Amino acid sequence: MEHRKTNTSAKHAEDKGWSGKLIKLGVASAAAGATLIGFVSPALAADADPSTGSIQDQIAAASTALESAKTTLKHKQEAAAQAAEYQKEGTAGYFKYVGATGAYSVLTDPTVNGKLATSIKLGAAQDATSMDNMVATLQYINKSNDLRKQEGKPELQVSDTLMAMAQADVDWATSNVAHPLVFNIAENLAWGNVDPFAGWYTEEKADKDNGGTAHGHYDNIVNGSYTITGFAMSQYPNNEYGDTYGQTFDFGADASTASTASFKRSSKRSHRTFNAAYMMPRTRTYAADATSTGLYAGSRTMSATDYFANVQAYQAFLASPQAEVDTAQKAVDTAQKTYDDLNAQASGTAPISAPAGNTSPAPAAGSSTPGNSPAAPAPTTPDPATVNGGAAAGASPSAKAPTSTADPALAHLAKTGSNVAGVIALALGLGLTAVGAFTLRRKASL
Repeated sequence: MEHRKTNTSAKHAEDKGWSGKLIKLGVASAAAGATLIGFVSPALAADADPSTGSIQDQIAAASTALESAKTTLKHKQEAAAQAAEYQKEGTAGYFKYVGATGAYSVLTDPTVNGKLATSIKLGAAQDATSMDNMVATLQYINKSNDLRKQEGKPELQVSDTLMAMAQADVDWATSNVAHPLVFNIAENLAWGNVDPFAGWYTEEKADKDNGGTAHGHYDNIVNGSYTITGFAMSQYPNNEYGDTYGQTFDFGADASTASTASFKRSSKRSHRTFNAAYMMPRTRTYAADATSTGLYAGSRTMSATDYFANVQAYQAFLASPQAEVDTAQKAVDTAQKTYDDLNAQASGTAPISAPAGNTSPAPAAGSSTPGNSPAAPAPTTPDPATVNGGAAAGASPSAKAPTSTADPALAHLAKTGSNVAGVIALALGLGLTAVGAFTLRRKASL
């Protein structure tokens, strides 16, 4: 009887051991299932999201984007400052931009333009150097060429230097009813508020056809030896007449066919106009002769259509920089906010300092870009943001934006599998724990 009782006690102890093991295994299985569901699956989900990267990588990418935006803004501000400088000088700014250094000196260098200097008010609205007045002269150059074609003569090309000379002479002639005789050129001048060609061509052609001698303007217009021209007009009030007009002529490369000196005036009081023509002589000493070679430095010659298309493109260039600055500033503001928000997210408090670099670059004047093509002008300085892919010297820190190479389909499958395995393990663990507890309780009651 004692032996049987001993065997029963040993069996109860063994059953308790297996029940304990079942409970321990169940608890471990349940814990593994919970881990799979609670931690592994979210990690896989994060891995599958290509927009999610470490906050440090996102901050580095935002820093690079901010530095690129600031570099673009700096160059846009420099272009705007340079455009403002060009604009202040009127047509002289245009000549400087296209590299017509001779024409620029005609309007700005007192050693070249002599007595004309004090009469030139660069860029003033009524001045011959106003860009609007320059554009308005196209109609007169076209009319001159139409009249030449009627006479069987070739069209005149437009010259930067002769345009500048016409502007300087007209400014002086506004208050001096005479030819300045500073430059070695042929010239027609008119004062009054009527079409200058009514007197220069129509009336003087009739005079010449009738055997008259007052036809110097007409002769200049139809002179087949001239190859280049310029034209200017101003609206400064004249003491006796109205607006002032002037057209200049030259032989271009061949000056051997110059006419003998001729200075002719004709007063048309009924029309409130006054005309004066000067035909270039073979020999004469002019104030600008000493520097005449340099007066044509960089000067372009082209058809009137091409020339004025270039002028209008330049005007469009002057109008665009400030709008581009505004757009670039908005890009900087957006990039700065993104950078600050990421830093705030990383620190859990306030945004940290912005990366090193110019936060508001000051405008700086650049240099002009000479060019002799009638194509539209281009900004003088390319943006590093477009040339170098946005890389800026000294940008900090520089890092590539976070990317993900995970296959979304595989990641989703892994996530689903993790969830299923976790649920199974949790259920199995709970089941084993329950069986172990039930067995242990039953054996304890025996």
